[in-house]
Amino acid sequence: LYHSGDVEAARNVLETAVERFQTNPILRAHLQKLDKGEALLLKSVAFRLRDTATETAGATVADTEEAVGTDVRQGGRLRRLYFDSRQRQDDSRWRSEALEEVRGILSEDPNLAYAKYLSQELEGRDGEGLAGGSFATAFIDAIKRKDADRFSRLEKSLSGQNHLVDVAKAFLFADQGAADSALIWLRQDARSESRTVSALRGFLHQRFDISSVGSGDEFVKLVADNDNIQMDLIEAALAGDELLLVA
Repeated sequence: LYHSGDVEAARNVLETAVERFQTNPILRAHLQKLDKGEALLLKSVAFRLRDTATETAGATVADTEEAVGTDVRQGGRLRRLYFDSRQRQDDSRWRSEALEEVRGILSEDPNLAYAKYLSQELEGRDGEGLAGGSFATAFIDAIKRKDADRFSRLEKSLSGQNHLVDVAKAFLFADQGAADSALIWLRQDARSESRTVSALRGFLHQRFDISSVGSGDEFVKLVADNDNIQMDLIEAALAGDELLLVA
């Protein structure tokens, strides 16, 4: 809808989706962009929707709402499976059933980066060839290894993703400088940000009342005490290739 030029119809779909899925930060972030008159960079989703039913000008809002609902529910299910997989490392039967479910999702949409990542987790692979691209691969590997040197290399080579690295360093190492930088970023109004950065901003604002965080030290304590931050970081890193929203 958005890429076909019908901005108001896209806004209506997003507003409906936000009402139905109130905790989804990606939906809220894109609705806010529309409200500010900013462009939505959703080309991948537009191509997928065109391929699956929206090629013609007669595509309906109801069709698109259904696609949004499916994406959000699917993303929530994958996130639940990932969370459970961390608690059931030795449950081979559960992991086998979960892997079968994830493979079923991938058979319907082989481009879902988060599903590809989760399938490798359940298979016990090390992440080589991860769908999320070079940054996602290196970033997730650095988180799992708790490797400060890898984070430093990422900061130098991919400055546009520094906010993810700052939050990861605050979470893993209680890095005060990184926490200060992350807090400054989170207090600023969202401007032109990559999809990965926008996703992480949404997750953190959903979890915490950022306006009440008085210092980087307080921010460190918040993220260090919340194990969900690791999932937020991984999911945000993969968001650059994930197909989450309507066009």
